Amino acid sequence: MEDDLHRRELIQQLLLEAGRIMEDGSPDLALAAPDDRQALLSRIDQLTRDGRAIVALAAAAAALAEQPGS
Repeated sequence: MEDDLHRRELIQQLLLEAGRIMEDGSPDLALAAPDDRQALLSRIDQLTRDGRAIVALAAAAAALAEQPGS
């Protein structure tokens, strides 16, 4: 029972962190794309890093949620 509670809390923390990453990155994505090529590439690189982190957090949360007793 206690393990289930800890698992649910960890899942919540993983989802919360994914939400924070999305929230932190969204202001830049709402702005017009920069004219400077390097700035544009930098913004794309950051989005790619954020996306990978979000996918990793979601995969970890899913793996925990799929365990028996979740």
